[in-house]
Amino acid sequence: MKAINYLQTFMLRHPVSEKNKEAVEIITKLRVKLEEKEKRNADLYFNLGYFKASATAYSELMLNFPDSESGDYYKLMVIKSYFEYAKKSIPDKQLERFEKVLDECADFSDRIPDSKLLSDVNKYKNQTENQKKQEKINELTEELNSYKIEIFSKKSYYLNKK
Repeated sequence: MKAINYLQTFMLRHPVSEKNKEAVEIITKLRVKLEEKEKRNADLYFNLGYFKASATAYSELMLNFPDSESGDYYKLMVIKSYFEYAKKSIPDKQLERFEKVLDECADFSDRIPDSKLLSDVNKYKNQTENQKKQEKINELTEELNSYKIEIFSKKSYYLNKK
């Protein structure tokens, strides 16, 4: 990063230098290497199962390299990371975290509507909606079971009273 800053400073101080073209080429190569390094870091977080950190790292990649050809891949990995994070979360937090996945899917569709990866995004969107439905079913089933227990205990109480 320092090298890029020094080269940019050189270009600002010497705008008519014949070395500017070479400086631009070096900056471009360095940015490609930096992007690859950040991508490997984000991949490592994902592969180790640190999904929240992975989502953050891929989001930072998108911010640091907005003109990257891999921007749609990075956004897909943000979605995938948040999806895995939500799946592995405690039940109390899952619905909220699945909402984050749906927000990211909508953002992807708005930003990159013609992406080749849109079908993968839709797959995660559908899986997330199914997970949310299943969570709601589980929640309602749990509530129903607690009512059954309450009714059964009241029934037992009244039967024992007689």
